[in-house]
Parts: sequence; structure tokens; C-alpha cells
Amino acid sequence: MIYTGWKICHNTVMNIENMSLEQLRELNKRVVARIKVLHQIKTQSEMIRFNLGDRVQFCTREGEIVVGILIKYNRKTVSVVTDDGVQWNVAPSFLSRAEGSGRDAIEDAEIIDID
Repeated sequence: MIYTGWKICHNTVMNIENMSLEQLRELNKRVVARIKVLHQIKTQSEMIRFNLGDRVQFCTREGEIVVGILIKYNRKTVSVVTDDGVQWNVAPSFLSRAEGSGRDAIEDAEIIDID
């Protein structure tokens, strides 16, 4: 479906050459809004792969693997706190489950105060 500003056309190629500046701006707003919605859906679906309290890991820009506990869902990222108390905000697409992240790891985990 393609929105032309006046009606919805099925399986039609839109000719933007004949559109006014106002119509092009309206089309741009709709395209940008749709891209934002699709990005939010993708981010949320990546977030729900993990639960609060899960032991996760990610790789920094320098190639270091960081392991920690997922403590908070943010709008675009999740917050992870490492065993030494450092807090990271990470895009959920960069996360994976840490080795030893089963029930035994939770029982053996040390509780730290991040405040």
C-alpha cells in the first residue's frame, strides 16, 4: 500500500516528481514515523529475550567481554551492572546470555548496592 496524500493505492509506484513541496514533506513525516515504529518494535522484541536478573554479556568497542546482571529496561537500552558495580547502558541487540547464567549462577551471585 502506498499513501499518496489523498488516497491509498495498492501495488502502485508513487511518482514523487509531480508532488509539491508540502506533499513531499508530509510523505517524509510519514516515512520517518514508520521507520521509528519499526525500530521500536525491533528493540522491544530484542529486549524481551532477557528478564531482569539475567546474567548477560556483551563486547565493548575495544573487544573486551563484559559480564553482568540485567537490572533495568530503558526506552532504547537495558542497564547492566557488572560484578564490580560498574553500570552500563547497552542496546539489547549487543547482549547474549552469559555462560553459567542458569539457576546455579543466580544462587551463587553476590548482591551489590548500586546507589
